[in-house]
Amino acid sequence: MGTQRFVTEWANVMFLGSTLERLTFQVHLLEGSNLVELHSCTLAVNAGDALRTSGGSATVGLESLDGTRGVEHSFDTPSSISTGLGLRFTPNP
Repeated sequence: MGTQRFVTEWANVMFLGSTLERLTFQVHLLEGSNLVELHSCTLAVNAGDALRTSGGSATVGLESLDGTRGVEHSFDTPSSISTGLGLRFTPNP
């Protein structure tokens, strides 16, 4: 397995209708493997909605390209994600 990672980051993302909460998160694809990591870098409430910021209005997981298979970490579950949380998925090819 290689040692390189392809990282995509979404920085200072805001919720629709609110400029208070700011989310920064990443997806890491690991070279030579099927491993996918999701990283919650910063989930800042900033006097906004703490339940929403911690996963209360999110689906977190992976889904196949054709939408027929998926792995779910959480669905609309407050406190299911937090700053510093990392999730690792090993999808089947």
